[in-house]
Amino acid sequence: MARRFLMKQISQQSGLSLATVDRVLNERSGVRAQSRRRVAQAIEELQQQEDLLSLKGQKFMLDLVMEAPERFSRMVSDSLAAVLPSVQPAVLRVRHHTAETWQEGEFCLCLDTIARKGSDGVLLKAPKTPEIEAAALRLRQAGIPVVTLASDLAEPVRDAYVGLDNHAAGATAAYLLHSWMRDRPLTVLLSLSSHRFEGEEERVRGFCQQLQALRGDAGICRIDQGRGLGPDTVSLVREALEQSPQINAVYSVGGANRAIAQAFELCGEAPQVFIGHDLDKDNISLLKAGVLTAVIHHDLKRDLHHACEKILAAHGYRLSQPPVSQSIQIVTPYNLAG
Repeated sequence: MARRFLMKQISQQSGLSLATVDRVLNERSGVRAQSRRRVAQAIEELQQQEDLLSLKGQKFMLDLVMEAPERFSRMVSDSLAAVLPSVQPAVLRVRHHTAETWQEGEFCLCLDTIARKGSDGVLLKAPKTPEIEAAALRLRQAGIPVVTLASDLAEPVRDAYVGLDNHAAGATAAYLLHSWMRDRPLTVLLSLSSHRFEGEEERVRGFCQQLQALRGDAGICRIDQGRGLGPDTVSLVREALEQSPQINAVYSVGGANRAIAQAFELCGEAPQVFIGHDLDKDNISLLKAGVLTAVIHHDLKRDLHHACEKILAAHGYRLSQPPVSQSIQIVTPYNLAG
């Protein structure tokens, strides 16, 4: 399967040296497992891009760099693949650099490697730390446009942000919880994947400010180190329920909703209202089962289309139309498409 592509193509797509690609393809020893996985992923990406490469137009190479749970990275990758053919007149190819957790040094090294080897643009979902922001700024200083996705960084280190209005989303969650729990005591489990993501912290600020205004007597129990991963989240939620058995509602800022539901079940409880984000496969299933009360959603494909247009604009392409701010959608089991 790999022989459909030149080693030079695989090297460019994977970001690895020709020598490393040669050792992987010829199954030689002394190659890290991570490099073998990256070559396999690069070949899969090249296969997906064959149809795009047959189109006419100037070709651009983008890099998608994300720290996120696999379910969200996959949703972004699939959505990006779906919108690329509609971004005209250019032809965009994508290299993927995603992981559920990164060491900060590895994340910065990835960005610095892209800056050194070159790219036509970076789509970035990253923790907001001084070191990562400095690495993002080095990309821009190397002439590479940076567009942040879902979670923002400081304005000087990126060209644009695309994604949900996180403050408004958090305020919306507070309004819904207040409305549905108006005549009942309210103690909310506020679950983040990590406090390092500015998008999640902005949702929290919007939520807490609005809930305080609407329901000053409401209690909030916050957990923020589950990383959006199942086992860690189950442990944290169980601990929270043991310490605060009065918790009766959930606002899941950072995902892992199946794990949150599992932890409640293990404790013999169930939240009276459970609000999450994004229509991924897990959340669709949880909505249909009545576990989730509502999902705050917006059009990810539209975000990614705008992100590609922002990068092309940095290279002198005029946007086909000005981006329009997206409204927040509230999805329940009763208006769930399909």
